[in-house]
Amino acid sequence: MKLKRARGNVYIPGLPMRLFMLSLGLLMAGIHAFVLRTADFGTSSGFPIFFLALILVVDAWMLWYGIIFTTQTHVHVTDDGIELQRGGARLFTTWQNISHFGVKGGGKNQQRGIFLHNKVKPQVNGLAEKLFYGWKTDFIPIGQVINIPTRWSFLRRSINLEKLAQTDFGYDVAQYAPHLLDEVDEKPKRSVDRLLNRSSDTTYVVGSDSRTLRKHKR
Repeated sequence: MKLKRARGNVYIPGLPMRLFMLSLGLLMAGIHAFVLRTADFGTSSGFPIFFLALILVVDAWMLWYGIIFTTQTHVHVTDDGIELQRGGARLFTTWQNISHFGVKGGGKNQQRGIFLHNKVKPQVNGLAEKLFYGWKTDFIPIGQVINIPTRWSFLRRSINLEKLAQTDFGYDVAQYAPHLLDEVDEKPKRSVDRLLNRSSDTTYVVGSDSRTLRKHKR
């Protein structure tokens, strides 16, 4: 969902996604509350204290994340760059520092977003934000807020730049940094690949002394 500001556009998670995240936190807390009510704390073989503490920590995190995601998470796009805000944590990068759109991680931990040339450090207020979001990073997961289309392949998943260009966010990117909508190879080339891609006009000839290697151009 896109909202207009005096300067730039603001993207927030869609209402169904926000309700889902908040409901998930409430559901987990409700299930754990039921488990705790039926647990036996009166015997030595009863409910382990460390397990109780773990449940309380998980519930607190789920509720905190659901509230933050529902009410205080957005992506602000301007001519200067892109900023992701999550609660009291703001992570900003310029357009010049963005390398490409891509997918980080694998399986259920996959995140869609933007890879950066140089790491950036967020501006953070709040203890929880410092714990979860207070680290330097070269990847900003804007896909948590903006729907970034993906393309499936046999070995990996990549961003579908053609479909991305047709979205509201893609229109902003085309205005400020159109080169990011060009196809790029997300896999770094190996040393052997770089050697194979060298010009075929260069040959190497070993002389009579096997320790000497002379380079000749045709």
